[in-house]
Amino acid sequence: MRVMYDTNILISAVFSPSGNPAQSITKAEQNGSELCICEEIKKEALEKFEEKWPGLSTDFDSFLEKAGFTILTTPVAEDASESSLRDIKDRPIYRAAKAAKVDYFITGDKDFLEFDQQEIKIITATEYLGIVAT
Repeated sequence: MRVMYDTNILISAVFSPSGNPAQSITKAEQNGSELCICEEIKKEALEKFEEKWPGLSTDFDSFLEKAGFTILTTPVAEDASESSLRDIKDRPIYRAAKAAKVDYFITGDKDFLEFDQQEIKIITATEYLGIVAT
């Protein structure tokens, strides 16, 4: 199983190791899932760290490496199904998730959570924990 994480989940996991975002990563690891992010998510997260918490970007890289995240490549060609995604900056992220055939995309982003598509289960960390707990 492939589980992809959005920027907001990763940042939350770094700063709150006992919160649901961090627990969702731990659970996915324990279940043998492949942890994924795409190039855009990594870039966005590093930019956020540099902007808001200068000097912690090295800690973020260490976090990704320690957890063994796979960095997915984003296809250049747009997919017709992404055109209804409200935030244009989210489209390459969705494209990467779809191309990689991830099973779950964990996010807190309302634009993604309300995005009507059928290829990927786009859910919150809390929802994911409810699924894997059963």
